[in-house]
Amino acid sequence: MIIKRNQYGYGKHKLNAMFEDFAKHCGFKIKVCKPYRAKTKGKVERFNHYLRYSFHNGLRVKLTMKNYEMNIDNVL
Repeated sequence: MIIKRNQYGYGKHKLNAMFEDFAKHCGFKIKVCKPYRAKTKGKVERFNHYLRYSFHNGLRVKLTMKNYEMNIDNVL
């Protein structure tokens, strides 16, 4: 997502234009982790792991128990 770090000054990075537009459209702020800093990146990756393996699987199991199939047509 980062094209070049500190392109426009310290802490002002050149980002992918499509991703910036997507962030603005969805209403979230892009937060950049420091490179080679496992302390900050781990917090982000841990949430992604939870979302993928705990939240999504739990939802899928609950819907399956009610004979409801989750697919792209009924999610959107």
